[in-house]
Amino acid sequence: MGSRILIAALCLSIFDVLSAAGHPPFSDCGDCPAMVALPTGSYWMGSAPEDLDRPFLMPQRVLIEQPRHQVSIAYRLAIGQTEVTRAQFAAFVRATGHLSSPCLVYDFEAAKWVENGGDWTDPGFSQDDDHPAVCVSWQDAQAYVAWLGAKTGHAYRLSSEAEWEYAARAGTITLWPWGDDKDLACLYSNGSDRSGLAAGVSSAQGGRFECDDGFAFTAPADFGRPNAFGLHGTIGNVGEWQADCLFPNHQGAPADGQARVREGCTTRVMRGGSWFNPPMYNRPAFRYGTGQHEAYVLVGFRVVRPVSEE
Repeated sequence: MGSRILIAALCLSIFDVLSAAGHPPFSDCGDCPAMVALPTGSYWMGSAPEDLDRPFLMPQRVLIEQPRHQVSIAYRLAIGQTEVTRAQFAAFVRATGHLSSPCLVYDFEAAKWVENGGDWTDPGFSQDDDHPAVCVSWQDAQAYVAWLGAKTGHAYRLSSEAEWEYAARAGTITLWPWGDDKDLACLYSNGSDRSGLAAGVSSAQGGRFECDDGFAFTAPADFGRPNAFGLHGTIGNVGEWQADCLFPNHQGAPADGQARVREGCTTRVMRGGSWFNPPMYNRPAFRYGTGQHEAYVLVGFRVVRPVSEE
């Protein structure tokens, strides 16, 4: 049974590479995100049962990612090739005068998140225009996609977590899109590693990637090798807001890729880990959530929109 799953995953991965190559990135305007059209398909969402026995994964975290279940993405969708950059978010702010949320940073001495007095323009470390925008709340991200939709005439939105994991896995069933070797991470992603340790910003919980990607904080949004769908930064760099409300686990989750929401919810899902997070967090299956009004120094977003069958 295991060999059949492996062969199927390999075939899907090869198909994905060909699909990505046949659909080069496109952009709807000069300061719009570059988008990649995804192939339709099915995949296994969530953590495998055996992940409960992996020594560096906390069982209580893995249970949030279960039960593993099959999801079909039967509709055509384009997703941002990278997370939304500072330059792209700045274009939105200039056009709308949007006032962003105050930024939350981690105070290592107090061991808690506190406001640093800044916003996305001043996260407390240096960023270039091609770095992902951080200190962006879910509400800020919603305002951006509404503006982008009105500007382009396309129905931009945040992804569902099912769509996001499909895009991040890109046909794989391993712990990471590049395989099961966590210390290859620095070739593909920007997480908590030796650079973060040297700068004193490594997460205290869950260890780190024993490699060096050269960035203690955020990296350029297109940093690292792309996955088989041609996407950069789905793992690490910054966490990405999703449309979904946070539920305790995947029990009862939709199997058609749609967002899982409930009336009145204010806690939204984030995916993908970040520059601050250790290997446990920087995986396709990892999911967590926080208040939709909160803006963290390690959280940004990526956009999606429907595409035609052409």
